[in-house]
Amino acid sequence: MTDDAALGQLARAHGVLSSNRDMEEQERIASVDTLRALLAASSVAADSAKRVRESLAATRADRQAWRYLPDTTGEHVNWRPRYGVAVEELAKDGRFQALGKAMDEDRGKASHRARRR
Repeated sequence: MTDDAALGQLARAHGVLSSNRDMEEQERIASVDTLRALLAASSVAADSAKRVRESLAATRADRQAWRYLPDTTGEHVNWRPRYGVAVEELAKDGRFQALGKAMDEDRGKASHRARRR
């Protein structure tokens, strides 16, 4: 795999698009420097070909570790469980209970706002 291909894969794995189409349907391709800067802003080491390969390997390993977790409702989760911890154990953790309560309250407020309209 070429260095640019690895950088593209790493960028996609972290939600950074390497290209897009503008309003005139012209494809705009991000430069290598732009991809590296966006990854650095996301705290992903990509300042050299070696670091890109290391980060890509770490990302793949992290994704592999996540495969045992059940599917979510499609919401973005702002926390990551520790590797090897069962979901049931997380449910007992007070930090995650507080997060769940806050999320439920936010959902209730959003639902209330929607009903008022």
